[in-house]
Amino acid sequence: MGVDEGEQGRERLELLVALDEAHLREWRLTYPTWLRHNPEIVDIPINIVVDTVRRDKEWWFDTLAMDNDAFILHRKTNIIGWNWRPDLPQRERMLSSLVYVGGSLNCDTYLKLDVDAVATGATVLRRERGNNAFVAPPWGYTKPADALAKLDEWGNAHPVLKRYPPLNVPYAPGSPRVRHNRIISWMFWGSVEFTKICCRLAAGASESDWRLPVPSQDTFLWYCARRMQMPWNTFRPAGWRHIGSSFARLEQAVKEAG
Repeated sequence: MGVDEGEQGRERLELLVALDEAHLREWRLTYPTWLRHNPEIVDIPINIVVDTVRRDKEWWFDTLAMDNDAFILHRKTNIIGWNWRPDLPQRERMLSSLVYVGGSLNCDTYLKLDVDAVATGATVLRRERGNNAFVAPPWGYTKPADALAKLDEWGNAHPVLKRYPPLNVPYAPGSPRVRHNRIISWMFWGSVEFTKICCRLAAGASESDWRLPVPSQDTFLWYCARRMQMPWNTFRPAGWRHIGSSFARLEQAVKEAG
């Protein structure tokens, strides 16, 4: 298989997936659709961040291999244990892993896929990111409504971000969301260098203090790009469906995908 390399022999593109036990059954359904409709995906190295608070890496490797050993066929398979801050909510922990790990990969661009994404047809996985910080599907709101105001407050006190003007996106108090143009990251081509910068922005006085100012990976990355006036872009992916939190709808979508 051909090696797609960037500068200094680095990979141009690697896959990034986060997985805990609660989402294992989704992976079991959707990963086969990724392989079926995009068999060339095995040419792309895959990084799977797994929750090792309750299970060790060996358990994860054995479980994933027993379910579907096709993931071992990837030109490079990397199982990354994540046991950061078990005292925090699980959703925050796993979303944070995507920033921390995404900024430490040895490649130019990573394609982050959510396990509730169903492949329905062939698509271009090696999408050109250009000079954009990221390319992802468009989205129309942020929840909760005060999330961007909290990020502005954080940014105004940050030694780097305070050099740039706040976003000042207006919102209605009591509203569940604030509507504006942004991205959603169920399919996300991200710059490793940009993500590394954002990861450093979230650093505290010590390594143990590292934490995103809001518990959302895509809200945080989008905000940093907008505030630092970095280019980003959106696209509407063909050959994929993003299902969300309904497992029944996910099962139906996988059946329809063939």
